[in-house]
Amino acid sequence: MASVSGYIQMSNQAIAKIASSAIWSSSEVIAIADHIKKRTDKHKFYKGITVQIEEGGKVSIFLPIITTLRTPLHLLAAQLQANIKHEVELYTNLKVEKVDVVISGIK
Repeated sequence: MASVSGYIQMSNQAIAKIASSAIWSSSEVIAIADHIKKRTDKHKFYKGITVQIEEGGKVSIFLPIITTLRTPLHLLAAQLQANIKHEVELYTNLKVEKVDVVISGIK
């Protein structure tokens, strides 16, 4: 394959959508609680996820969730962190430095 010069840039929204899709498999997450409103449509979870891309391609993700109590919260948060890190790194080739999961509410 021939080498092509140029660069590839990914928007924060694109990364948030990848992170959001990694959450869909978790039935315990019932909403994302962003500062505007509670988002219950899983296809719009990305709107409540905050992404920061630092110099050098290091990514930080902030995820405020509303959940049920079917799984211990620390285990759910760790599972979400691992899933999001894996998916974002797989699809973007960027390094995920941290995934902050905030339990904003419990139903």
